[in-house]
Amino acid sequence: MGSIEEQIQKHLNIHDRLKKISSNCYQIPSSSSSTSSSSSTDNNYNYKKIFIKIGQGGSTFKGSSLHQYEYEGLAHLRKRCDGNFLYVPEPILYGVNEKNIGYICVEYMDIKHNTNKTAAKLGTGLARMHAYNFKKEPPSGNSNNSNNNYNDDGNVYYNAYGFPIDGCCGAGRQLNDINKISQNWIEFWRDYRLGDQLAVIKERFPTDNEIQQVGSELMKRLPELFSSMIIEDIVPSVLHGDLWSGNYGSITDNDIPVIFDPAVYYGHHEADLGIAKMFGGFGTSFWKAYHSVIPKEDGFERRSMLYELHHHLNHYQIFGGGYGVGALRLMKDILKKK
Repeated sequence: MGSIEEQIQKHLNIHDRLKKISSNCYQIPSSSSSTSSSSSTDNNYNYKKIFIKIGQGGSTFKGSSLHQYEYEGLAHLRKRCDGNFLYVPEPILYGVNEKNIGYICVEYMDIKHNTNKTAAKLGTGLARMHAYNFKKEPPSGNSNNSNNNYNDDGNVYYNAYGFPIDGCCGAGRQLNDINKISQNWIEFWRDYRLGDQLAVIKERFPTDNEIQQVGSELMKRLPELFSSMIIEDIVPSVLHGDLWSGNYGSITDNDIPVIFDPAVYYGHHEADLGIAKMFGGFGTSFWKAYHSVIPKEDGFERRSMLYELHHHLNHYQIFGGGYGVGALRLMKDILKKK
């Protein structure tokens, strides 16, 4: 099996040892071949540094399963984003080391300070990525997908929600309906987001009866939040899944944003905006740019609260404490709002 460094060197056809720059960053030797010769991607690479993430995600996932989820998620995002507005780092390799600890290796990003211009491009780029399946605003220009060998034909999830691999959002479990049981978006959100989170919370906090009672009522009334829409017309968009201000940055002087650390699945495009107002948010330039590509639909504000609730519940199941109070308050506000 070999060490992580040895596996990566073999994958990239590197004969000299990788040079460790920091705890997670490695320099590719300048004398190395420029062509990968093995394993899952067979990519030509033009990066000089790589980033290695090891063993994150807690005990929910064993071996390389979590890192396979991140690898495949990054690949799906890259396939569908417009490189003029948004960049996704290239996934290079995932696997396990000699101690059966999972890891993922990705293109290293030198993250710079964000600006209002970055936020506006993020809004445009995210909306264009969400609209990839709409056939209303397809990506144009030079997509940053440098190759097509990602075992992804582009439209395989056009008529389904979720993802072929279960994953996590942060350290919280994220089931993705890998058997495609859900008949529509409401069923998916009820069973694989709201319902599953409440089940995990019940295990962790068995005395918190009120959040279970209010949550059960909310699940029954979910159709109200989509009454202004034809539910069958909700096209599955590829979603980052955890896009808060800490998971994006700027990488170039022209302020093109990069997004990373995803929790990818396919779903209603509005769901990707649920965390966008938390932890400082993205500012008005982001929202203006996003809705210039995908306008708001009736009921957006109430559904936005529902999608934000997903992240409050996720934080509650991970950290406990005040997140439960906030989640309960948000549930009650959703039920009251018309």
